[in-house]
Formats: sequence, structure tokens, C-alpha cells
Amino acid sequence: MLTYARQLEAKQGIASSQWFEEERIMDADYPSGEAIRTKIYEGRCVFYDRKARGCALHRFAAEEGMDWHLLKPMVCSIFPITWGRGRLFLSGFLNGLFSAVKNHHVREIKCIDARDAYCECKII
Repeated sequence: MLTYARQLEAKQGIASSQWFEEERIMDADYPSGEAIRTKIYEGRCVFYDRKARGCALHRFAAEEGMDWHLLKPMVCSIFPITWGRGRLFLSGFLNGLFSAVKNHHVREIKCIDARDAYCECKII
């Protein structure tokens, strides 16, 4: 991503120094053993394409003929699935989606944060 910083800065209008949080999080789920989060800018992901909607990284990769998997962070590539403690689970995004679109909610029946072996959700 940083290899293309100049081009991305020009398209986004946001300096690369504003892309990431300063704090590094130690996390064994990442191959490097640590993670760094992208910043929120004007209420959205810093890489949200404010001119055309969607992900600016994905759009940039498509325009450049690149495989977007090489540019986007893994957590973005598999959204709305996420991971933690060695497990995959659904992000809280789905509750908001079902609430807004279908007037339903997603209720967690089981949750790894509550020491269950896996997460289980029910649409109500």
C-alpha cells in the first residue's frame, strides 16, 4: 500500500501520514504478531472513496490492473467476517444491515467473547 502512497494521496486528498493509528497492537493472529489500525476520517474509513463511493484501495487496484488482494488489508478483504483469538466470526456490521434493510436484528446466541467455543447468531 505504501508503495503507491503518492498516487493514493492524490486520489484521496489525504496524506499517508494520516492513514494509520500510531499504536501497534500485539496480536498473535497476525503473521507479524502485531497489527496497526487504519484511521477513521470524517466518520468513515480513511480509504473510503468519498468521490465515487466504496473502497478507494479497491478502485485504485482495478484502475491500475492490479489484484486488489495485494493492496487491501486482509480484514477489509474478508469483511463482514473478522477474526480474533484464532477464530473467524461475523462483524457487528450485520446487525446494522439487517436492522436498516429488513427491520430485523441479529442477536448473538453464543459468543467467543463470552467464552463460548464459537459465535452463533439468530436473525429476529
